[in-house]
Amino acid sequence: MLPAVVGRRVLAMRKASLFQSSARVHSFAGAISSNLVQMKPRGENGFLDTAHKLMPEISKMCEGAWAATKGVVSCVAFHSLSPQALPGFSVPQPTSMCGFNVWHDIETVQQILPKAGQVYAKFGDHYDLSVEPHRDISEADIIDLGVLKASDRYQPVWLATVVFPTKPGLAKPWVQKFLADKDAMNKFQDEDWGIASEIITYPTESSMFVRLIFKDFDAYAHFRSAAVQQKMAALHAETGFLDIMTGAPTGRTVFPDAHALVK
Repeated sequence: MLPAVVGRRVLAMRKASLFQSSARVHSFAGAISSNLVQMKPRGENGFLDTAHKLMPEISKMCEGAWAATKGVVSCVAFHSLSPQALPGFSVPQPTSMCGFNVWHDIETVQQILPKAGQVYAKFGDHYDLSVEPHRDISEADIIDLGVLKASDRYQPVWLATVVFPTKPGLAKPWVQKFLADKDAMNKFQDEDWGIASEIITYPTESSMFVRLIFKDFDAYAHFRSAAVQQKMAALHAETGFLDIMTGAPTGRTVFPDAHALVK
């Protein structure tokens, strides 16, 4: 639905069936809680093992609170790459964990957060608890394309993020209009974008923050291909997205070392 996350480099396309299933697109309004946590040196080692060991406790705490009836409910990512580093995949940024969870609404997040501290402390072998994490709670619009399979364990994915500057107050109405437009959604569904999930938040009145999740590198490379970007540009023109943008996207970041929990 949204423009390319990174670059103009043309990458080889793969068959559409590799990336996007025939399942119906599932979209809904919800909320996300996001955090940026400083890790201890090599703190990412064994992190997922700890998460899976604590999963029964986490699932019990979050029972009925995670928003998705299907799709991504949680994502953690390490070792972001700058756009300049992407072609060679050789310049990781300082170690931190970028994570988020998807919820029914902001009120649900506020009910869960007091309980989350007990679980957070159990990641002490991985987190640098002396550094206060950066946290945020936001309303979100979520689109799931039925690509990822449900599992009780985190699965490897690629995560890409970008911020779009928009005219004041127009980003969220445009997204909601798009999601309610059956013709536009049918066209979106019928194309193979390579995207598994898209989560959109609105940090300010004049911006849109987009998280895109891909099954793997091949899906991400497919999304970045010239052919897909041409189709994306045409969709943006047809739906009026270009009319609400006020400049080029900023803050492009790619996380090849990301993991998603899918329900």
